[in-house]
Formats: sequence, structure tokens, C-alpha cells
Amino acid sequence: MESISWLEDFLKSYTGVLIVVSHDRHFLNAVTTHIADIDYETVIIYPGNYDDMIVAKDAVRARSDADAKSKEKKIAQLQDFVSKFRSGTRASQVQSRLKEIERLQPQDLKKSNIQRPYIRFIPSDKQPGQVILKAAGLKKAYGEHPVIKNFSLEMHRGDKIGVIGNNGRGKSTLLKMLAGALQPDFGKIEPGYNVLTSYFPQSHSETIDKSQPITLFDWLKNVKPNSYDQDLRGVLGKMLFGGDDAFKKIGGLSGGETARLIIGKMLLEEHNFLILDEPNNHLDLEAVSALGWALEEYKGTVICASHDRDLISRFATKILAFTDTGIELYDGPLDEYLTVRASRVGATK
Repeated sequence: MESISWLEDFLKSYTGVLIVVSHDRHFLNAVTTHIADIDYETVIIYPGNYDDMIVAKDAVRARSDADAKSKEKKIAQLQDFVSKFRSGTRASQVQSRLKEIERLQPQDLKKSNIQRPYIRFIPSDKQPGQVILKAAGLKKAYGEHPVIKNFSLEMHRGDKIGVIGNNGRGKSTLLKMLAGALQPDFGKIEPGYNVLTSYFPQSHSETIDKSQPITLFDWLKNVKPNSYDQDLRGVLGKMLFGGDDAFKKIGGLSGGETARLIIGKMLLEEHNFLILDEPNNHLDLEAVSALGWALEEYKGTVICASHDRDLISRFATKILAFTDTGIELYDGPLDEYLTVRASRVGATK
């Protein structure tokens, strides 16, 4: 996140022309003066940043929809007149109205080719205790390189924690240990009462073995064998695997498709605690937005690591920051934490 902020400042001060492709909403809002939106089988350039484009695009679509409805209403009135007087003495008026109906026939509005997955995590009916987990005195090293040093954390029901920090500081190591996928060298992790965990790993291969010659549908069926076929197809459809895409082989999936399939697995699982390690790495902007909404609306407990400022800002009420001086937990949203951290840095200069 620090590197992205540095790049934002660098590009804002750049005096030349910039063309950039990104799935990072905050980054696009920070550096762009125009957005070239590839949609409706064409490219439209909007002035302003990404959020400005969304407002303008929605307004254009709303006007088109309103115009189409207005035409439909007018056509209905004209058709009513024609029906009443078609065989009477007002033939000329009927003909003029028929011509008017033909002129008003709305053109089919092109459908957007931008798709957004529908993500909604529904927690288990099993209510967990107040304490979701306790981690005490955790230590983890790779060879002689210590990554986690004497770290403790207590998570409570309903916590939404965003994990931030530079690469290589141990974010993934910590989340793996909290998920039970990696054992600490020292210390212990105690899950709370009735805690059901669903985990999204940074490395997709930890969950999906793409060497298996099976389809997406069969892979999900193996995850939850007692599921009805229509439920599996429904989940795949929400993750944008409609129709025959459900029977694609998992070995041919792109990074973004693999990420959506793992999210689909999480939709099927019983959980009240979500652990996600950089889930947005391969997702496009629409999918990241859908994920942010889902984590914000989730009634359970979440801890999620990401470099995407917009995603963290969307759901996190607490920040776990991996800094060059250690790991700190801040009770507040990301923007508030960054302001406090900036004031600290300023005070030391």
C-alpha cells in the first residue's frame, strides 16, 4: 500500500501523458483525469476519475431507460387511439398515429458486457461465543529468518479486521496460522466456542489442484457432496460461470476465474469466521467491488489482508498493520489509521 501511494504521488506530478490499466479503484481515482470505459461493444471516454465515470455512466443509462419508458407510454396512448378509430371516419388521423408509433419505436438498448459476480456470505446459524480466537506468544521463522515475533491477538465476535503492510513482513504467515494451515514454532492459537472458519489462501494452489482433470461443477460437488445440483449451478452462476462454463476443466482457469471459484466454495461452506489472504489479487474491479460489499454486509467475523485501499476501507473497522517496527492493532478504519500514522511520522521529523 505504501508503494502504491508512492506511485500515485509520482504519477500525479508527472507532466507527460499517462495511459494506465488498473483494477485498483483508489489508484484510478488518484491519478486519472479521464476514463476510457470499454463497454456496450465500444469505448467511451469520460472526463474525470473512476468515480466520476460511474456517476456519468449511470446518469446516461438512467436517461436512456427513462426515454424508453416515455416512448412506451406514448406508444400505448397512440395504439389506444388507433384501436378505437381504425374503422371509423378518422382514417387520416389513424394513419398519422401509426406513423408516429413507427417513429417512436424504441431501439433495443445494448446490454453491458461488464459483469459483476453476486457475492453474499451468509453466516451459519450456529452462534459463536464472544471470543472468536485467542493467539498468544506466536513465533514463526523460516530458517534463521524470524517472521512473527511474540505476537498475541484476541478477536471478538463481529470484528472486521483489515491486515496491511509491505510484502515479506509475515501477513500470509499469520493468516495461515490463524486458519490452521501452518503451525507456529512457539505459542498457541485457541479458537472460540462454535467457531466455523472459511479460508481464502493467497496461493490458490493450496485450495485447488489444477492437475486434477475435473470440471468446476465436479470440484464444487467434492467440496460439499450433499449439495443439490441446482444449488451448485446457482453458486457457479453467481460467480459468472453460467451455462456450459460450469463444465470447464479447472486446469484451464485463469487467476481471476480461480479466485471466483474459491469464493464460490466459501459460499457453500458453513462459517461464521472468514479469513482471506489477498483475495483481490486476480479479480477485476467489478469483482473487488462485489467482494467489498459482501464483507461489509457479512454478519460474522472477518480478517482480510489486502493492498487494495478501497477494499480495506469498505469493510474494516480495525486495522492490523505490519510495520518496520512490529505489528500493531488499531481500533478504527483505514483512513483514520493512515492519518494517525502520518501524524506520527511528521512528529518524528
